[in-house]
Amino acid sequence: MRQRFWGWGLVLTGTAIAACSSSTEEGPLASRGSPLVGTDTPLPPPVVTATTGGGRPLSVRPPLTADEVRLAESLLSRRSALVAALRKPVTGEVTPTGDGNYFFYDDPGARPPNGLGAPVVAPRTMTLGRFASYRGAIRDAQRRLTIDNRIAALQGLKEIGSLPLDFTLPSPAALRELGSDRLDSLIKQIVASQPDIPPPPVDPPLPPIHQMKDEIGAVAGSPETDARCGFPTIPWFAHAKIPLKVDVSLMRAQGNRGTCVAFAMMGAAEARYHAKHGDWINLSEQSFYARAKHVWTDQDYGDGLDEGMCLEHMLDDHEPWNPYDDRRFPLIPEADWQYNPSQSRTDVNGHYHHSCEGYSPLEPQALDTDCSNTTHQRELYSDGTYADSERFDTKTMLKWYHALDPSDDDDRKLAQHYLRKHIPIVLGMDVTNRFKHPTPTGRVTVADDDPSVGGHAMMIVGYMNNDELGGTTIPGLGGGYWVIRNSWGCGYAQAGYALVEYEYVAQHGTSMNALSVD
Repeated sequence: MRQRFWGWGLVLTGTAIAACSSSTEEGPLASRGSPLVGTDTPLPPPVVTATTGGGRPLSVRPPLTADEVRLAESLLSRRSALVAALRKPVTGEVTPTGDGNYFFYDDPGARPPNGLGAPVVAPRTMTLGRFASYRGAIRDAQRRLTIDNRIAALQGLKEIGSLPLDFTLPSPAALRELGSDRLDSLIKQIVASQPDIPPPPVDPPLPPIHQMKDEIGAVAGSPETDARCGFPTIPWFAHAKIPLKVDVSLMRAQGNRGTCVAFAMMGAAEARYHAKHGDWINLSEQSFYARAKHVWTDQDYGDGLDEGMCLEHMLDDHEPWNPYDDRRFPLIPEADWQYNPSQSRTDVNGHYHHSCEGYSPLEPQALDTDCSNTTHQRELYSDGTYADSERFDTKTMLKWYHALDPSDDDDRKLAQHYLRKHIPIVLGMDVTNRFKHPTPTGRVTVADDDPSVGGHAMMIVGYMNNDELGGTTIPGLGGGYWVIRNSWGCGYAQAGYALVEYEYVAQHGTSMNALSVD
């Protein structure tokens, strides 16, 4: 039976619908009427200015401002739980770093380094400071207010075959005439018309895990890949709705750098590429992160990014050096620029030290080109400038992204529809001790007294509603669980995967973006 949508009729007949006011159409909102920042609002400490080898001052990440906090709280006025969480200081089981982030040792018995010359004695992992959570929430909330975000949703629904087969999506200009409210209603109707996937009567066997050699562009022994584990063998993983389990790459580990956004973005791009083309690929987190820090944000010191900023630049990164007739940022193979976990890096007096110790790229001569004591790790010349270390063996590029509200029930349904159609989702959250220490079965649950351990980004690869648990786990607060894939290696939760309650994401999620690649 043909589905009829009143919105399509409006488009086809050329009827123009008045757009909503500019405050809900495009760009930033003024923070009128927003609450003043309380004295307990955590701001990062001042950064000590350091210099490069050539004497040029390091370009540092700007500190979070009170105006940014006000704007975030205005945009998040409906999300009191998240605002309250962000107002609390980070007091969980982490140690502050000089650049305003946090770290914890993978081995709880390890001791921190003693002085500049002492390398880190055990692997450690970083989370991000409040600047990432606030800026990520601002960017994501602003994006959700735009017409462009609605158009991206329709482009995504078209790509996954959710529009009527006999319908041609109108131009962006024609869609803009409908306005945000009309497009929102239209998107909801389309999603509501899609059938869900009932759980099978018997859980199917897990697909065989592929090997490193199966990933195009991979490097054997690369520290960014933790190939020790396959999929979790716990019952809920086989039972949950995870169509992307056939698409995801091997488990990754970000190490001693605040590069979680790069790992979440590249992991999502890798999974979507396999879903579209049938090939596993291994993309360079280092190339992506270097571009984001050195060019998009112009920062030599201070780890951390927000997802929305990165997605915007991935779609519009045109510069004279770009040899492509395309404004998008090229995503290149891991073999072209290998990741450096910098496990020996220390952060003292506003400067990184020992970033390149133990770094063994595929081509040994690349060490002089691909590493420095900076956040982006480009080669540092004697005059204080950095090498242009771009590569152009492009595997794919971002095609579109759609910002979703982590706390909205309608957006949850749309996110689930994306996942059923093999569209991955990148999630940003202010995570807590309970996220750092999931239950033995890999569950992350809500608790009143659960201190923050910083900001983090990850992938959502599946979900499981409470009425579909099939006895594999206990019901989750908020109606079920998201299945997330982390970038903390095989030792996290269940082989790197965890079940996170819907309510936990609703309370702590700062951004949620579905995406696709060419």
